[in-house]
Amino acid sequence: MFKKILKSLDYSILIICIILFSIGLVALFSANGGFEGDFAETQKQLIWFGFGFITMIIIVLLDYEIIGKLWIPLFAITTVSLVAVLFTEPINGATSWFNFGSISLQPSEFAKISLILGLRQDYWKI
Repeated sequence: MFKKILKSLDYSILIICIILFSIGLVALFSANGGFEGDFAETQKQLIWFGFGFITMIIIVLLDYEIIGKLWIPLFAITTVSLVAVLFTEPINGATSWFNFGSISLQPSEFAKISLILGLRQDYWKI
């Protein structure tokens, strides 16, 4: 199964993503002062890239039919979170984030994914 997934993977998209990430990382490193400046933001970006890359691998290995069948609970959870975020503390004048310690989540990003999953279902065919 793993070999089948590796054969069907679109490597051009993966390579383009890595190139774009590298360009952004160099720009961030340069904007923060290079080697004499603050390396913390660049390091943070590297950590999040690693987290995102591992998450991408896990999602690629999941059966998309199972995820597609869960679109109703996912859509309900994201809808509730979009309403709940209206009652959070404003950050820079916007109430669009949940803060969990040092991690902030924006539920609208998850809503986009659940909307795509919901719109692609056969239930909507007329």
